Amino acid sequence: MRQYIKEHQIGNLAQCNQTFQLIRLHEKYGGYFFTKDSMRFFSSRIHSDVYGGCVFVTSEKNKSYRHEYSRLYTVRYMDNTGNTHTAGEFQGFETRSKAHTFASNLGEWIDSQG
Repeated sequence: MRQYIKEHQIGNLAQCNQTFQLIRLHEKYGGYFFTKDSMRFFSSRIHSDVYGGCVFVTSEKNKSYRHEYSRLYTVRYMDNTGNTHTAGEFQGFETRSKAHTFASNLGEWIDSQG
């Protein structure tokens, strides 16, 4: 799991229990990732579970005037200054279940580091 979290961030990760806390931390430092405009532009949704105090799942659905793509899932984490990072690949999971399983495992690994 170490390859998914940048080395210098291991001791500097957010410590939140709920998504609204992650959103507030992000906004506190001037972030725009969770704004309605950003979420709408990417057809993005944030899932409610938080793992290890900083890991969460988003889903995005790409659209074009010719084609509507399937919703895909991204595992992300937040550092203690509200910056959001992708763990693995953007839209790297085809199912919600696989994304949440990976996020849960990453959160458990983070918890074991502290």
